[in-house]
Amino acid sequence: RLLWVAGGKERAGWLSGVQRASLDARNMFSKKRTLSITLSTGFDAGELAFVFRNGGEDEFLDALHTSIQRRAWEAADNRARSTGFQASSAGISGLMRKQEQERRATGKLAEEAFTDLKALMGKAREVVSVMDRYKAQVTSDAAASGANEGESEQMRELMLNMGIRSPVTRSSAGTLYHQQLARQLADFLTHSGRLKEAGGMMTLPDVYCIFNRARGMELISPDDLVEVATILRPLGLAMSIRKFDSGVTVIQADSHDDRIMGQHIRALASQLGSVTSVDISAQLRIPLTLAREHALIAEEGALLCRDECLDAIRFYPNMFSEWA
Repeated sequence: RLLWVAGGKERAGWLSGVQRASLDARNMFSKKRTLSITLSTGFDAGELAFVFRNGGEDEFLDALHTSIQRRAWEAADNRARSTGFQASSAGISGLMRKQEQERRATGKLAEEAFTDLKALMGKAREVVSVMDRYKAQVTSDAAASGANEGESEQMRELMLNMGIRSPVTRSSAGTLYHQQLARQLADFLTHSGRLKEAGGMMTLPDVYCIFNRARGMELISPDDLVEVATILRPLGLAMSIRKFDSGVTVIQADSHDDRIMGQHIRALASQLGSVTSVDISAQLRIPLTLAREHALIAEEGALLCRDECLDAIRFYPNMFSEWA
């Protein structure tokens, strides 16, 4: 509200009735300035004039404009309307009526959300179908014209990011859930090239992450992954589960050879003079945990020998067999 004193009486009016407020021009011969306020409703007079003799007019005008721009009276009116008492909202019947309204609003929101989700999934299936056809065309053209490896690699990464088109679920597979899931996992690791890129071996946590990412909303549990990993070899899927002495558990391709991996690490040690697990991990682009396991296996195979330094364990090419 706007409050002032006129004729010895206190007067007041609503800020919503202020239409315009302005100061007169400055006079170099006088400090007095007049603030004119044009009013519409809520006041007895149509215009007010405030005279400032010792300054303060600019601060008053700024505060007035700020209050008018905030329009606090509108928020007060809205709160009054929202908290107003109604007989229909009183008692148990009022509470039940309010709960029913909230239930309907929630149901409507859920229905709209699922409608949008179904539409999005429909579009996603169309996109995957187009990508499948495009991939087949690119593969055919690459076989015919010998396209470069970069285009094929880019297409493979793109298809990997698209995820698994029809993930196996318990409802769709029934009692054969783990067998079908194992086949889908083996197909995913083989055709995506992830297992080959990792040197023929991946830790279970890594497999769990990338497989669930590809499955989208149809996630599997860690127990399901362990169960699936144990039946990869009996199903003849060219890979199996392996557990190292340290407790690290991996899925390993049947084509993986510890001796060949040890020879790679020995060659790397010969090139660099010596290597640590960090060096092996960086050079071979494999997890640090597996780099350490490979180095220990190579040491057991007499391909490497160690030097336990203060900063790390360094592995050197084993030259004793050549000197003996």
